[in-house]
Amino acid sequence: MKKLGTISMLLLVVMLLTSGVSAQGGLSGSGWWSGEQVQNVGSKAAQITVTAYDKNSTSTYVENKTINQGEAYTFTPFTEFSTMPDGFQGSAVVSADQPIKAIVNVTNLKAGDFGETGGTAAAQYQGFDGTAVDTTLFFPLVKGDYYGATTTFYVQNAGSEAATAQAVFTTRTGKVYTYTTPSIGASQMAVFSIYDAKDSSGASYSPPGGSGDDGRVGSLKVTSAQKLAGVVLEHATAESPATYVMGTRAFVASDYDTKAYAPVVKQDWYGRFTGIQVQNPGTTAISATVTYKGSAGACAGNTYTDGPFTVPAGGAYTFVQYNSSTTNLPDKCYAAATIEGTGQFVALVNEGAYAGGAG
Repeated sequence: MKKLGTISMLLLVVMLLTSGVSAQGGLSGSGWWSGEQVQNVGSKAAQITVTAYDKNSTSTYVENKTINQGEAYTFTPFTEFSTMPDGFQGSAVVSADQPIKAIVNVTNLKAGDFGETGGTAAAQYQGFDGTAVDTTLFFPLVKGDYYGATTTFYVQNAGSEAATAQAVFTTRTGKVYTYTTPSIGASQMAVFSIYDAKDSSGASYSPPGGSGDDGRVGSLKVTSAQKLAGVVLEHATAESPATYVMGTRAFVASDYDTKAYAPVVKQDWYGRFTGIQVQNPGTTAISATVTYKGSAGACAGNTYTDGPFTVPAGGAYTFVQYNSSTTNLPDKCYAAATIEGTGQFVALVNEGAYAGGAG
């Protein structure tokens, strides 16, 4: 008899996180909860096991489910994890005897006993398979009350032994802040922000200057002796109820390249604009250039270029499609972009609204 192997996917999960209003790092408001949607992409029905790991103890919570071929199931606190205590915060590992894919939704939307009245925030990110974990993680965008926004980082130990993780934050001004997590058990996670870090003199991060000061924004590198999975959530620094949250996973070595693509770029497109963050994981500076192909509006059919601009070793550069002072794109432009570097890099795209704009 042939024995079936187990295929595992790591999920970094923020579940039933009930918190007060945050004035620094950490999600604002209260009522945070999550759902984990798992799809069976194999050839027959899959036996799924979800094991949730408490961030602050050795407690675990296990749920099992059969998912038919091609179908998906969402694990939520409404129907699963009935013994999990209110205020739980942790990570999870999803295991199956068929190939699976997964996404995680983090929200404060009011639903039954969960969420917060007036909450409208929701973020999604991918589950992690073996190609998306590594001993080094890169996050191209960090915010510490930058125009009222802060980023919070969730790092899961994807290895087999407990280990610490070191976070090195580098702001646009070149100032460096570091933070070392407590020991993270296998499959457990740690949560932190730039507010947990200190500079070389031992001073804690404190937002400098005005809301748009370059000392409030930068990039992050996280390293550990064990492989890690990582997620960043961007949110309002202090807001209750929270009205927005955005999320994405960390970048690892398999993501590095000298070329990347952004299918959607906006410059004052129905009140929306984008920013492309390019981070250099290498040890020497590179230059990066963005080439835009106009798809609709005032830029349709035309080509524009921003750069080249220098991206320092371990640092990041942001190409902002905001107005004529930050980009060569005209107003009312919807475009696609190609990012090219003289060395390897990772990149992400953020989208926001002009003051008084839509969204």
